[in-house]
Amino acid sequence: MLDTNALNTAVKALTYPTYDGAQTREELAQLRREYQEATGLLVAEWVEFLKDEHGYDLPAAAQSAVYSKAWEDGHSSGYQEVESCYMNLADFARTVRQA
Repeated sequence: MLDTNALNTAVKALTYPTYDGAQTREELAQLRREYQEATGLLVAEWVEFLKDEHGYDLPAAAQSAVYSKAWEDGHSSGYQEVESCYMNLADFARTVRQA
């Protein structure tokens, strides 16, 4: 499972395909699809890390809701911010469940 630092490193190692004058539009589109797929797989693994590390005691529906809100609130500031939001929201969800 990828933690946030490993995710940042892995995503930075990927290069977003840009037009270099040699590819056709279809080739470039295929390269971009492959990039998106690779990034998506990394992020999916990281989401599992978040759920296991910070949301382990929450029901699956709560884990998904917490992640969705954390992504909405934090993604523009990076994966570290999403993780921070996830931790805070998971703590809030625990408090609500115990009330």
